[in-house]
Amino acid sequence: MIKNYILFILGMIFTAGMANSQNCPNSIGTQSTVTRVQFKITSGTCNDYPANILIDGSTFSKSNCNGTNLYYDLVPPDPALSSPDTFSADFGFGICTYVNGALQTLSNENVEVAPEFALFPNPVDKNAVLNIKFRNLVNAGISIFDMTGKQLLTRDLTAHEIFQVNLGNYENGIYLLRIKIDDRIMTRKIILQK
Repeated sequence: MIKNYILFILGMIFTAGMANSQNCPNSIGTQSTVTRVQFKITSGTCNDYPANILIDGSTFSKSNCNGTNLYYDLVPPDPALSSPDTFSADFGFGICTYVNGALQTLSNENVEVAPEFALFPNPVDKNAVLNIKFRNLVNAGISIFDMTGKQLLTRDLTAHEIFQVNLGNYENGIYLLRIKIDDRIMTRKIILQK
């Protein structure tokens, strides 16, 4: 009974927190200057934003809000912004970063930083051999970790073309392969299904 009561209270706290959560303004308005910033917001949300915010370390005070326009003015003696439309603003609920007036958001796209190697087959099949094919001759360090973070294998290699890793001694499951080439470290998920 006590366990259910505690879960209920935690659920209420979480729900209340979500109801009061705020979003970053969508963009910077064209009337922004280095001492007065105009944010474009959703109509009817003026009261959702605080009286004072920090923009790149300088304090700005809410001066006007009407419809979809929210204005903050620099509070002296804080320094003016270096750019009227590229900065980070702290609204008290999180940091909002703007570049050329547009709100920057995290992407969920997979960005390939270094497509200089390929792993196959993945999932690793009954042969339990993972092939790592390098596009160029490389000096690399490889490590394999289980999902608890335990390092199972580490090797330094000079490879061109295909390097084979025998995974026959490991149980079926998910593993992480870390490859270090020069000053870059790349991690890939490996699925072993023997």
